[in-house]
Amino acid sequence: MPKFKHRYIVAWCHYAEMRFLAFFLIFFAAFPFVAQAQNNRDSDDDGEYERIVSEQDFVKRVVGKRLFYDSGAVIVFLADRSFGGGFSGSRVWGEWAWQDDRICHQINIGEKRYEAACKVPQIVKNRLRFIREDGSFYGVAKIR
Repeated sequence: MPKFKHRYIVAWCHYAEMRFLAFFLIFFAAFPFVAQAQNNRDSDDDGEYERIVSEQDFVKRVVGKRLFYDSGAVIVFLADRSFGGGFSGSRVWGEWAWQDDRICHQINIGEKRYEAACKVPQIVKNRLRFIREDGSFYGVAKIR
């Protein structure tokens, strides 16, 4: 009788190993495709982002329009070089200025005041993103 139990346990362990191995192989076989889809998700449907290179273009395409982020933030840049909106129940406001080929701003969220920063605005159709000095961006805003 003990030999039968041992064989059953060995067979069950072998079955569990095979399931784990199959899951492992499927997961890592699909991983490059998932990573590629994530990298391209902002450009697949809308095309390539183009850089906004002048203040006039920024005013024409962005100022006076509401920017909606997936995080829930809503921002409006105004012609008087201020901006405002809301994020997570807090007021958002600050000032912006065009410097060289980028927008520089100082932002306040609730009671917190952030340091001034300059970012490169990029746009495609009705989507806008601001590229930081390190190449990263906060998110993509839908322009309405």
